Amino acid sequence: FLKEKDGKVKKRLKIFLICVFMTLIVLLPIKSKQINDEMPDAYVNILSEYERVMNDKTYSRDQWKNIYDYVLRFIGKTDLYYCIKDLSGDGKTELILGTKQEIKFEPFIIYSFEESTVYWAGIRENYIMTIYEGGIIEYISGGVWQHFMYERLDGDSAVTDLLAVLVKEEGDGKSPVRYYSVKYTENNQIYEEITKKEFQDIRNLYTGSVERLTWNKLEGFWNQQ
Repeated sequence: FLKEKDGKVKKRLKIFLICVFMTLIVLLPIKSKQINDEMPDAYVNILSEYERVMNDKTYSRDQWKNIYDYVLRFIGKTDLYYCIKDLSGDGKTELILGTKQEIKFEPFIIYSFEESTVYWAGIRENYIMTIYEGGIIEYISGGVWQHFMYERLDGDSAVTDLLAVLVKEEGDGKSPVRYYSVKYTENNQIYEEITKKEFQDIRNLYTGSVERLTWNKLEGFWNQQ
């Protein structure tokens, strides 16, 4: 009786393991397809082109289609990383590219996709770019006149709305640090001096929680043949 029962248990266990294995075989391609379906073909093409720029020395700048030339400083020096995320919460994903500096990732461009058109929703230039929750992008410059600019991806994810521009003027040791809020008119920029507290309060409106991004190393998109 014990041998018969033990045999039945082993047989059931064997059938169970076979079922699990067959389920994994079926599910893995489906999961991969779902991930790919979340990325528009336009983003796949952009990632492929960036990968080619990083690896193909014969691919000249006059052939580029969607490449931000900021990438030139990374060729032969570091790897690129990308992230797909709906930053504005409108159900459409953005494509973010960046680099890894020690343990921190630094974005340098954000692409958005609307219908059949790809947009540059944010570029780093000579600023430090930080992405916050709610589709808010912060740009901070260096220098004695340190600029703090805040933009937000609007509902259609194609363009950004300018929220605020602040300036921190460093003192020379004799004069105090001064703070400004910049207002734009049709033909001019108006610098309104504000207090340090007002400066911090404005920044706090937009710098809540940093957006959590899942970064992937850029590889496997460019077909070398």
